[in-house]
Amino acid sequence: MWPENLRQSEWFEAEVKPHEPALRGFLRNQFVDLSDIDDVLQETYKRVLRVRETQTIKSTKSLLFTIAKNQSIDLFRKKRRSRVIPVAELELLDVIDDTDTCEEVSRIDEAAVMIEAIKSLPERCQLIFKLRKFDQLSHKEIAERLNITIHTVESQLTKGLKRCRAYFKKKGLLE
Repeated sequence: MWPENLRQSEWFEAEVKPHEPALRGFLRNQFVDLSDIDDVLQETYKRVLRVRETQTIKSTKSLLFTIAKNQSIDLFRKKRRSRVIPVAELELLDVIDDTDTCEEVSRIDEAAVMIEAIKSLPERCQLIFKLRKFDQLSHKEIAERLNITIHTVESQLTKGLKRCRAYFKKKGLLE
């Protein structure tokens, strides 16, 4: 369904590539723990090209962001199926058992730093961040539960993510 005068590579360069910086920023902000951004982008591009083969795309940007968001959520679901240490139990871990693998030790270390970062947030921001990231409540559910506006929830989450990112940078875990 491509116009004959616009080949696939030209269309990609004109319609898709200009959105890459915004898409990367969106993924970093929405999915702080996402380490596979390049993989998500490649899969997103592949899927967009498949869609373009069969139908006309009205908004390339909307399609890109939707596919990338869904792709990221799928990645987290797959990772969640692996052994997870509940946040409440992390504070109880004083000694690492000899049977723990390097991967498990690394996961414990990363989770411990994440807890430190969250604890460093202001109280209200911390509560909203926990409700969103750990209880997986929607922005609307958080707003209703705390009797605040959705805008306040979004603002606090953005602040929390930025502060956690700064905390990770300070600890040398991010560039």
